[in-house]
Amino acid sequence: MDRSAVLAKTAKGLEEVKSRTHGLPQKQRTILIMVDGTATVGDILAKFGGIPEIAASLDALARDGFVEVKGTEGATELPATATTLPAAKAAGPATLPQSRGDALSAMTRFLHDNLGPDADLVTGRLEKAKTPAEFSAAVERCADMLAAVRGAQKAQVFRDRAKAFAAAHLGP
Repeated sequence: MDRSAVLAKTAKGLEEVKSRTHGLPQKQRTILIMVDGTATVGDILAKFGGIPEIAASLDALARDGFVEVKGTEGATELPATATTLPAAKAAGPATLPQSRGDALSAMTRFLHDNLGPDADLVTGRLEKAKTPAEFSAAVERCADMLAAVRGAQKAQVFRDRAKAFAAAHLGP
């Protein structure tokens, strides 16, 4: 695959990230989560330190319909799709997507963008939280990990997003 190709999740890829519908192995799912509609193949490979099987996994994800090439680096503009969510990625809680699934996916993507594959250690609890108390505990665990790895400011951005998510989707 061309290293300058920009990859984005397909509907099938989004479904896998959201609900693990297709049963991808954890390593492939982690790579799929790193695909954000703006990163090139080269960017993704660099995040994984050039591990050879990562390129093969990206090829498999494309072949199996989980990701697609949206353009190449240096293209003037990529089409806006539901997979890119540029505002939710760059800004705070006011720009979270409207649906619960999309909002949770955006928070998970934020964690993966900031923690890399280590985010898998904490995202499962967020995804499985059924009560506000469970969600709050999962948020704090994620924020603690973010603070340790990326600093207090990133942790606070995450807490703000989580607070907005809880207000919109978990009730008082």
